[in-house]
Amino acid sequence: MKKLNILIISTLIICIFPGLVTPAYASDGEEVLPQDIDEISPEELRELDELELVPVPVPGKEVSITGGFQGVWGTDISTEARPGKVAGLYGKVAYENDRSYGFFGGLWKNSNGRMAGYLKGRYQDGRFYGIWRCLETDMWGPVVGRYYPVPTTNSNEVCHHFVGRWATIDGQLTGFLRGTWAPLAQVKPEGRFNGQWIYDNDTAAATVAPDGRLSGSYGVAVFKDGTTIHYFRGRWSSQEGARGRLGGLVVDRTFCGIWNSDNNMPQGYLKGIWGHNRFKGVWGHFGQGTEGRLWGEYRPFPTLEPVEENPLPKELTASALVMK
Repeated sequence: MKKLNILIISTLIICIFPGLVTPAYASDGEEVLPQDIDEISPEELRELDELELVPVPVPGKEVSITGGFQGVWGTDISTEARPGKVAGLYGKVAYENDRSYGFFGGLWKNSNGRMAGYLKGRYQDGRFYGIWRCLETDMWGPVVGRYYPVPTTNSNEVCHHFVGRWATIDGQLTGFLRGTWAPLAQVKPEGRFNGQWIYDNDTAAATVAPDGRLSGSYGVAVFKDGTTIHYFRGRWSSQEGARGRLGGLVVDRTFCGIWNSDNNMPQGYLKGIWGHNRFKGVWGHFGQGTEGRLWGEYRPFPTLEPVEENPLPKELTASALVMK
């Protein structure tokens, strides 16, 4: 069955974009996409699954956000009323050994505006490829496409857009995504967030002791087309000592993110609402539905007020402090 699934995926991607392939690296460390593909192996899909939605910079690893994208996401089923929304950001990860790659991460909502899942992957020279995942059903699969113009195009007047295709891992459901992308105008770190999480998912329950905590920083990316997107990155911990990282995006006052454990493998999702210096939502493992709640606050970094220079009191002047 696994071989059949791989064959279906490979055939689908060859038909959509001949030439999309497994990443390799040039001598200068830049990622290179070869021109042909026979199949996508389970190992390659697993590598894509290990990517963070919003990469976290650590010693020896630099992360820069360089732009964003927005558009629509839909299925090929003719009865689908209207497509959902997709939005995210892209950038570059560079290591000390000169290896680097372009990354992208985004969220998608269904046609009624409900947060449904995420997509993430890599891009290079006019092509992108990755995986998508539905949060609660755990349906997932490959996503591939092209973006225009390629980075060598100098004219800023050319429309920046992308088109792509996605499929479930068994090839039974397919669809499209398309939209526009824009280079970064600026990234502004904005503040920090702190919160708690519990296993209980009964929103009517009385206040209970938290099973763990989460904290980190958040910021906003402003793009040259005037659009913005917020991002957050941080860590979680439990009362029993387990810990890991989390990260995600905020779109239209709703957030969605991925959490992992110390082995860096994505374990599950978190999603909810974000606004007025507070956030609340739910979390769970992929494919297992809601398992608990989370809530907390976010606050901007304090702004230092300018200090006016006033004359020192006579007893604090330099002449008064000279030892006699």
